[in-house]
Amino acid sequence: VRAADRVASPAVITKDDAVLHAWGNPDTAVFTRSAVKPFQLLPFFERGLADRYGVSQAEIAVLIASHSGTPEHVAVVRGLMKKVGVDEAELR
Repeated sequence: VRAADRVASPAVITKDDAVLHAWGNPDTAVFTRSAVKPFQLLPFFERGLADRYGVSQAEIAVLIASHSGTPEHVAVVRGLMKKVGVDEAELR
């Protein structure tokens, strides 16, 4: 598989899944892991939890984007876990 074939190819589709317009190959399988993180966090904001727990900009950044698990990232995550009352033993 060429690198160009692994790039996400956006498409405009109808409610019946008919492709109206596509850039690249809309049949290419992609993994949306990082791309959907902002959407996964929407309920957190909609329910006012960011305000309730006083979530910092750094904590939001770690929640909403990919990171490499540096000591700084781990410290931010641990701080957030403490705020929301999650113990490290609860993680898998």
